[in-house]
This record gives sequence, structure tokens and C-alpha cells, in this order.
Amino acid sequence: MAQALKNKSSVQNRNSDVLRHVGEMTEAEIGAAMGIRRGTVSSTLRDAYRKLAPSLADAPIETKGTTP
Repeated sequence: MAQALKNKSSVQNRNSDVLRHVGEMTEAEIGAAMGIRRGTVSSTLRDAYRKLAPSLADAPIETKGTTP
């Protein structure tokens, strides 16, 4: 049961993140598409960003049009 909830949460985080950044949808649009409240979208994205932050801290920054 706990694993099923964890998997569901991971899928929800992933879907929310993809819709936000790839789909360029607002939190309200994501909520409507996923059948969840906008506040849930907001907290889901915040939780996902917190989990990703340590991994991104050491990642090189890439900008378009520049060479290293």
C-alpha cells in the first residue's frame, strides 16, 4: 500500500512537472487536466523541486548561443 502511494505520488510529480515546463500550462490548467485542485498542483510542483534541488546544485548551466 505504501509503495503504491509512493508510485502514485511520483507519477503525479512527473506529470505535473512535464505539463508545467514542457506543456507550458498554468497550475490551474494542470489541475483541470489531471482532475486535481490547483493548490495540489502547486504543492506537488514545490515538492518535486525540493527533491530535484540537490541534484541540480552541481549541474552545469547551459545557455543557448554560447560555447564553453
